Amino acid sequence: MKAIFGKSPVISGAAIPPRSKSLTHRALICGALTNGARIKNILRCDDTLATLECLELLGARYRFEGNDIYIGGFDPFASRGETVLDCRDSGSTLRFLLPLALLSGDKTVFTGEPRLIGRVGYTFAPLCHEYAAESRSVTVSGGIVSDEYKLPADVSSQYVSGLMFALAAAGKRRVIHFSTAVESLPYIKMTSAVLSGFGVESEVSESGITVRGGRLFPAGEFDIEPDYSAAAALAAFNYIGGNVDIPGLGGASLQGDSVFPQVFCDVFAGKTVDLSDTPDLAPICFALAAFCGKGSFCGTRRLRYKESDRISSMSAELAKFGITADAGDNTVLLRGRLKEPSAPLCSHGDHRVVFALSLLCSHTGGVILNAEAVGKSFPGYFDILKGIGVDVALADE
Repeated sequence: MKAIFGKSPVISGAAIPPRSKSLTHRALICGALTNGARIKNILRCDDTLATLECLELLGARYRFEGNDIYIGGFDPFASRGETVLDCRDSGSTLRFLLPLALLSGDKTVFTGEPRLIGRVGYTFAPLCHEYAAESRSVTVSGGIVSDEYKLPADVSSQYVSGLMFALAAAGKRRVIHFSTAVESLPYIKMTSAVLSGFGVESEVSESGITVRGGRLFPAGEFDIEPDYSAAAALAAFNYIGGNVDIPGLGGASLQGDSVFPQVFCDVFAGKTVDLSDTPDLAPICFALAAFCGKGSFCGTRRLRYKESDRISSMSAELAKFGITADAGDNTVLLRGRLKEPSAPLCSHGDHRVVFALSLLCSHTGGVILNAEAVGKSFPGYFDILKGIGVDVALADE
């Protein structure tokens, strides 16, 4: 599917963001580990449905009532034989569920898109009795017997969160020691907060985590917040002359990306913006910097290990707008004068790249190929853009 943009002189109106993808993943897993929980206002998108389908194969049962889901019954210690779990293109699904799958002792085969499997690496290999990675699958079995583990925390916080779920389900007091500096600490704190919402105690610091859980979590109820990463993609239009109202935001949030207003202001102030704790804001920040004609960013190293290599992806697409990117090991500098794109734009299969390119195309016009990537986190994205006056039409490629 391609998205065809015309120049949109007036962008205005109300835009309701979807519910949080990050919180939905975490609440589904915690809810599945109870005898029965209600999760209100979940997000149904490609990634969260992948997690839900995998949880069902692991033994969870669920039913929908409107925007809510009732879920429970996953005993991670129950023998289930060899199980194949299709994670599609969801890194959260794979990294969150792999440690939990080890608790039964049975063999589990995780499948998914080649880039996803390639990104999982060997961080979890020391936890497993068996760990075999191939081009489209990772096969694991056994593990999670110690009371203490050492884990790097500078590649993806999802590895840490995945181990937190498993240790919480394993019971007793368990400890994770970080072997590196921590990046994306807000996401680890989010996992801790969701566990707390289901009666599991955990303590998070910059050196490690202590978890105290049990085989099944207490039944509970959890309400999913609006997604601040998606809200940021909509609010960005206000920084280029739009007048978009986004209801439902404000107050305390569990999401690190709730700081996006300050981050966006720092981009326009010409400050060097540290993206270490907010990597999902990076593509939109790069697009806003393109409007400024310059931008300076640090804490960018992990952007190469997302749905796409977001530094390479955004560099290639920004070049079509006349913006050059100078990428170092952990920095990105942008320079240039924004113009109409010289060629059709590519999503690189990355939903957040589509958000960033849509922002630019609303001003310049242009065509984004493989725009269906937005379904990963924001299925109604283009309908909402049309509702606020963005001139965009969808067509088959």
